Amino acid sequence: MKHFRRISLVFLLIGISILIVGFVKHPGIPYQDPTQEMLNIYNQEAKRSEEIQSYGLSIFLVSFGAFLMGKIIDLFRGRNKNKGNNEDSK
Repeated sequence: MKHFRRISLVFLLIGISILIVGFVKHPGIPYQDPTQEMLNIYNQEAKRSEEIQSYGLSIFLVSFGAFLMGKIIDLFRGRNKNKGNNEDSK
């Protein structure tokens, strides 16, 4: 189970990294009086950065869910082990 938790933490960090890259890659403030070509370039860059952000967010959420599921499974395994030890001592 430790390997599963480590793998989910690695993907959690990868998702955060991709999310940050998407924020950094965003084109920023639009041009004041852009030509149509400049506006098209800005819109393409904005769309691309939003896609990167959505990929990063989805990787982050899936890996966070996997990490939480691993924690919950460990919690229930620990409770079951404690119940078994208490029954054996009686």
